Amino acid sequence: MPRATLTLVLATLACASTGARVATHSVTPAWATDFLKRWYASYNASDASGLAHLFASDARFGSITGRTAIGFTRVARLLGRSGALRMVLGLRTVIYPTPDLAAAKRWYTDMLGVSPYFDEPFYVGFFVGGFELGLLPDATPGTVGPQPLWGVADIGLACSRLIELGASPLEPITEVGGIKVAAVVDPFGNRFGVIENPHFSASAVR
Repeated sequence: MPRATLTLVLATLACASTGARVATHSVTPAWATDFLKRWYASYNASDASGLAHLFASDARFGSITGRTAIGFTRVARLLGRSGALRMVLGLRTVIYPTPDLAAAKRWYTDMLGVSPYFDEPFYVGFFVGGFELGLLPDATPGTVGPQPLWGVADIGLACSRLIELGASPLEPITEVGGIKVAAVVDPFGNRFGVIENPHFSASAVR
């Protein structure tokens, strides 16, 4: 589907889902894209009054209510300031190579305190705070490359627990601006990073 057409569909759905009527014969893809750009630029999560003026100023919309802002908020989560569909929405899964899948499943079950939700010979997956930690047997462990950090409430206790479970120290606890990070090597040779971040906002997760 062309980007402009998709943008029009999203705009129409946003309004339809909140009770607003759209005069579709006068809403072109170009207009929809422009409207969404203007809306995104003026959006203020704490004050929707600016949106009301923007909606009221365009005759192509009818029966505009405050609920329309909710619909366009949904669209904004998918669109960047350019009006283009966002490709990357956020973190979903981190995969760790573990040739000894049975041993890795036991270790990560003990460490995470939860059982895997998906358990097959080719992949084991755990739900961790809304995200997924996966174990993949057909891959090579390592400590280089991307370095995900898993959130913890107390990094000192977390690191002590990881070492107690058999992980090896890799990077000591370091603090910058109130944020603390550290890393260990799991028993299978992978870097496992942790972070204590008081600025993290779970409500911002998409």
